[in-house]
Amino acid sequence: MDIKTSKKSIITEIGEGILSTLHIKYLKSLLEREDVYRVGIDFSRVDSVSVEFLDFIKHNVVKGELSFYNVSADLYVLMFIMKMDSYINFYMSESDFLKDRQCIVNRRLRLCS
Repeated sequence: MDIKTSKKSIITEIGEGILSTLHIKYLKSLLEREDVYRVGIDFSRVDSVSVEFLDFIKHNVVKGELSFYNVSADLYVLMFIMKMDSYINFYMSESDFLKDRQCIVNRRLRLCS
């Protein structure tokens, strides 16, 4: 896992495959760092995510603290259906994450009668 840092942000690239328990420990250590307030994960080589990883996010991540970018369409739809956008910011690219612009926003609208 590669790490790049910038002003109060960490960017990490996860190796190919599935995000699982090993990645949870790694991510937990990044989120606990005092000198960082934003963590971005490059999803360009991620094929799938485990249920444990998604549960970890739901119970341990504060909105705005963790961001994903380069997420494949399939994973993005899965995370949207599971309402992960309540915990994670999604960006199209690394530069969008670093500049904190063009965040992918989903609006969950309901019709009231």
